[in-house]
Amino acid sequence: MRHYIKYLFFGSLLFLANSCREALDLTPVAARTADGFLNDPKNAVEAVNACYYQLLRLQEFNENNHTHDYFFGDLTTFDSQIGSTPNDFSDLQRLTEWTMNNTNVPARTLWSVGYQGVHNANYVITSLPDATIDANLKSRLMGEAYFCRGYWYLRFATLFGNVPIVTTRLSTTDFKDAKKGTIHDAFEQAVADFKKAAELLPEKSAYSAADIGRASKGAARGFLARTLMYQIGFDKQNTHTWQEVLDETTKIINSSQYSLAANYATIFETEGENNNESIFELQATSLGNAERATDAIGSHSPTCQGVRTNNLLAGVIVWGWGYNNPTQDLVNEFEAGDPRLSSTVFGKPHNNGIVYGASFNYDIGTEWTPYHNRKAAKTPGDASGGFGWWRNGNNIRQMRYAEILLMHAEALYNTNSEGPARTYLNMIRKQSEKQHFCPRV
Repeated sequence: MRHYIKYLFFGSLLFLANSCREALDLTPVAARTADGFLNDPKNAVEAVNACYYQLLRLQEFNENNHTHDYFFGDLTTFDSQIGSTPNDFSDLQRLTEWTMNNTNVPARTLWSVGYQGVHNANYVITSLPDATIDANLKSRLMGEAYFCRGYWYLRFATLFGNVPIVTTRLSTTDFKDAKKGTIHDAFEQAVADFKKAAELLPEKSAYSAADIGRASKGAARGFLARTLMYQIGFDKQNTHTWQEVLDETTKIINSSQYSLAANYATIFETEGENNNESIFELQATSLGNAERATDAIGSHSPTCQGVRTNNLLAGVIVWGWGYNNPTQDLVNEFEAGDPRLSSTVFGKPHNNGIVYGASFNYDIGTEWTPYHNRKAAKTPGDASGGFGWWRNGNNIRQMRYAEILLMHAEALYNTNSEGPARTYLNMIRKQSEKQHFCPRV
């Protein structure tokens, strides 16, 4: 990608900020306190970057952590099979069978990464108000921190249900004693955080090129609408209404900040990153000498979903582990001639296995289905020297304008406006008619 946020790991500072000071009753010499640290605008920005860094860690792999968004999405549905070899990653098998426990690696990773993200956001939210930096910058950074915290509580609500609600800086000991809240509490915290973020954040167009990818007012409203919609469906204590969802999606539509991509086929390609349809996406970049997640700020997801074993694509070795094989059930959901299918799957049964103008060396013995995820397909450029195959520069799309229109249609339908709902639904269908393959294919 051309533009990305430079994420900086901030964990060491946060650990020091919460360490016990009574154990060593010494006067600091030439040291900056955590709060004073934020008086430097650059440091304040880096503190917020640490919040984004935790979001990207949901696409990581190393010896202790392994989790991806699709582990909890695609693989738990009839749209996808695990893939890879039969005995690979038994914890993932248990996750898809709904038999996991508290030692399950994907679930445990999401929990620990998520609460570190909450901790980072809480540091900013509780410390930044006293910082002596530009008021406009402070407001924006606060909004970004609220957005990131809301993101996590929405994930916690939908995946774990009853979780501790932590909104202040806690020591490790205090966190262990935190009381478990309800799914209602988690949803309400996410709603409150997204509302505050929407109040403080600028519109997408207000960001300079150097800040592309940061949360915007539209992103906060979009995630607020998503939260309200989920809460209406899952929270027995819910008091929110479909009118609230409609209000938020209407604000986004009327902002004139977004539109559907002219060519659906480009959305998940490099040229489609941060396009006019993008509401929010996790920014990634490929570092050719990075061997592990802690050494890079790219996504491991394309490698994880790539065709199994060492494969040649345009004469270049492209590695893959073969996870997340789309099913025939998913393929059958597409109407005959729907061009979006070619942007959804690839494999021997479809387009003769051709992707980016070349064919993989498909290993049928390691495929649970004959299909792979086209949105995560790797290009020869992803296989540049060293460990470039390990971490890719593919941005992870988290919300698109198409989802806003679909939520808007659903809210209209649930507020007795079926006619207008059909109009917005058909806007999505018409977009598919404009698809054509990218010029480089």
